[in-house]
Amino acid sequence: MSFVAVQKAYTEATFREAENLTHPHELIQVTLQTLRQSLDLLSQDVIDAEFFAKSKAKALTAIYILQTSLDIDKGGEIARNLFQVYEYCRLQVVNSKRKDVPQGLALCIKLLDELIDAWKRIK
Repeated sequence: MSFVAVQKAYTEATFREAENLTHPHELIQVTLQTLRQSLDLLSQDVIDAEFFAKSKAKALTAIYILQTSLDIDKGGEIARNLFQVYEYCRLQVVNSKRKDVPQGLALCIKLLDELIDAWKRIK
């Protein structure tokens, strides 16, 4: 399978999955996973310029969704800490360049893996 075919399949699968969501918990889970996948793609050297730009846009959109879904008043310290994690990742994505990935992106991936694991256990 060619790289272009993989790109197309990934994009289509992501949108199909998001269309079938009915519960806010599922939306956050898919958003976290989409962000994780996008960060992984951004950290690869083999990604072409167009797919890099799309992955960057997808990551920033996911971060925006996650940040705006937080209720700081009700969530207190946990919500504030999550916002800071998302903001750190946002800055890493904004500063990432093709073939010159910030080291902080690896930390974002690690943090997201932990968040995804914790989120799965909540439901």
